[in-house]
Amino acid sequence: PLADLAERLGWQVTVIDHRKAWLNSQRFPRVGKQILSHPRALDLRTLRPDTRTAAVVMTHHFQNDLELLRHLLPSAAAYVGIVGSRARTERMRLQLPQSQRLHGPVGLHIGADGPHEIALSIVAEIQSAFSGIGCENA
Repeated sequence: PLADLAERLGWQVTVIDHRKAWLNSQRFPRVGKQILSHPRALDLRTLRPDTRTAAVVMTHHFQNDLELLRHLLPSAAAYVGIVGSRARTERMRLQLPQSQRLHGPVGLHIGADGPHEIALSIVAEIQSAFSGIGCENA
């Protein structure tokens, strides 16, 4: 739902996953760019995150998330967020340089319940960050 909503808003979305069965046009019908790669093998230099880039990380694996965040936080990406619980996010912050840049857990507090509402809360937080208004979860 997050990728779909972002695409509907006209954002250019890239989905990266190491599971070929999960990375397909049926699952992500509107996503223009899909990259099959394991987090440890991903070369972020080829993606070139810039000041118009928002990265939302969720690999379901703590060490993979940390590895991606270690590369994303010092990048030029304007927004770097992590999906997960507050406790998990705080554990990550303790291990990350530049953790003050990390948005997490991602999403504005709007009482979201379910994947579509959570996607809305994440997109709203990213839009808020890009508009310069800021957000309460940073």
